[in-house]
Amino acid sequence: MKKQYPILLAVWPYLSFLTVLIPTGQHTPFLWIACILATPVIYIMNIIYVCRFHEEGAFYQLAFWNMVVKLCHIPFYLITALIGVLLLLVMVVPAFIFASPILVLILAASNYLLMAVTSAYGVSALVRAGASGVVSRKCMIANIILHFFFVLDVVSSVYVFCRMKKCRKSGQDA
Repeated sequence: MKKQYPILLAVWPYLSFLTVLIPTGQHTPFLWIACILATPVIYIMNIIYVCRFHEEGAFYQLAFWNMVVKLCHIPFYLITALIGVLLLLVMVVPAFIFASPILVLILAASNYLLMAVTSAYGVSALVRAGASGVVSRKCMIANIILHFFFVLDVVSSVYVFCRMKKCRKSGQDA
C-alpha cells in the first residue's frame, strides 16, 4: 500500500491550519486559495485510491489506516470545536452576530466532510471484509453507519481494526 495517501490525509488538516495561523505577508491570500483548491483534490485522490486498492489483505491495511488517520484527527477536531465555541461566545460583539454562525457552519461542514473522507477507508475495509465473510452482514452495516457520526467513527474504526487483526492472527487472512 502506498502510504503517502493516508499520511497526507492525516496531516492535511494541520497543514491547512498553518496557512491560516502563520502570517506570510502579501502571499497569505495565495496560500489560502491554494489550500482551499488543494483540499478537494487530496480528498478525491484518497477516495479514488481506496476504491482502487486491491492487494492481498487489503481490508486489514485499510482498517489500519482508517484507525490511524481518525486517531490523528482527534486534536484537529478538538481545536475546531474550541474555535466554534469561541465564535459563538464572541457573538456578544455586534460585528460577530452574523459572522459567527456562518463561520461555525463552515467549520462544522468542513469537519464532517473530512470525517466522511476518512471513513472511506473504514467503509471500504468493512465492505471487503463482509464480502469475504470475515465480518457478518449485521456487523458490517452497523459499523458503516457508525462511521458517519462523530466520536462513534473513531470507536468503530478501532473496533474494526482490532477485529481484523484478530482474524488475521487466526489465519482468516483479514
